[in-house]
Amino acid sequence: MCNGLTSPYTPLQDIRNGYIIQPYSFMPNNMDLDEIKDRWSRSTQVGTGWIEEIPQSQRARALATKYNFNNIFVFTPTEACADRIPKEDQRIAVEIVLPKSAANIARTSSVTYNISSPKMIREVTIFVNDEVVGRNRYSPAKNNIVDATTITIPSSVAA
Repeated sequence: MCNGLTSPYTPLQDIRNGYIIQPYSFMPNNMDLDEIKDRWSRSTQVGTGWIEEIPQSQRARALATKYNFNNIFVFTPTEACADRIPKEDQRIAVEIVLPKSAANIARTSSVTYNISSPKMIREVTIFVNDEVVGRNRYSPAKNNIVDATTITIPSSVAA
């Protein structure tokens, strides 16, 4: 997991279950609750510099911690990885069965497609003039897909 929140571009292998916990304090008026939440939140994030807060004499013990639960949160994650954006992959082969040349198609039609990819495919989205007209989700994800979906062409598309 990267920053806790998944995005449509998060690879399947990076998606895991996450848990939100609610710490409690036994101190009067929960006076240390904010500190507990802050320390827990920072200690479970890799690379945040939390180890520098621990005295040098105790760092070896802290680093030898058997478990690091970076999928347990005290706050609902609100950020996903910034560097995960769609990237074109030339190895993905898409074949769409096209209508005959100069043929008319109805506003509601079926689109048949054949996709082969070295990566697992979770979703196929069909666009017409930058508008989503069809979407199929696959669970579990697949490398090879032969499928059809019904699309409705928006009225904004010229006939």
